[in-house]
Amino acid sequence: MSPIAQSVTAVLQAGGRGERLRPITDHTSKCLLPVGGSPIIERLIGQINETGIRSVTVITGWLGEQVGAHVQSIAGSFPKLELSVMRETQRLGNIGGLSQLPPTENNLLFLFADLVTDMDFASLLAAHLASDADITLASHLDPYQLSFGELEVDGTRVTKYIEKPIKHTLICSGVAALRQSAVGLIPAGRPMGIADLVTVALREGMRVAHRQHEALWIDVNSEAALLAADRAVSGTDIA
Repeated sequence: MSPIAQSVTAVLQAGGRGERLRPITDHTSKCLLPVGGSPIIERLIGQINETGIRSVTVITGWLGEQVGAHVQSIAGSFPKLELSVMRETQRLGNIGGLSQLPPTENNLLFLFADLVTDMDFASLLAAHLASDADITLASHLDPYQLSFGELEVDGTRVTKYIEKPIKHTLICSGVAALRQSAVGLIPAGRPMGIADLVTVALREGMRVAHRQHEALWIDVNSEAALLAADRAVSGTDIA
């Protein structure tokens, strides 16, 4: 058994309402929407399985029975995985549910269940386990185009005018490796977001690292993103 399999538990956060995908998500959980012929969460579980991790917990909320039934229905496809489902009985934010997990000494691979990505989870975990970081965030550069022309200046003198340039911002990719030192900061029974956890960890003097990737990454939060993800996975042109 690999070191990853021995020391890491994966947790998929699948409790979101999917407001921006309504009315599709009124009756189908966002994580169960098909991309390339397979539900998003099923693709992620398959990728986790490939890392050598042998324990996966799915946190559910909205349409939780539906998500839980699907997870149990695919368990036979991953015979080496211990798949479990935990239903949030109250809204705990996007990471607060970790406080309800059974006690463990394992590191956690935490990810949102609405991501379509070919990120190398094993590399992220290897970097985390080899470091002294309490939290290691997967990160990537996200492009956006300004709506206006940008001026570069030297005092009052304009040195360059760039029409609607494309900028890149380093963002969190919704995937993180966590030591139990960080998980212990999550208050039981109270909502907490991943941004809040990072803020508290930094305030407590913990080390928060990031590992940048250039993998395919799509947060399926709109019909356009769902279509783009399906095209990307299917190998068709997104243009």
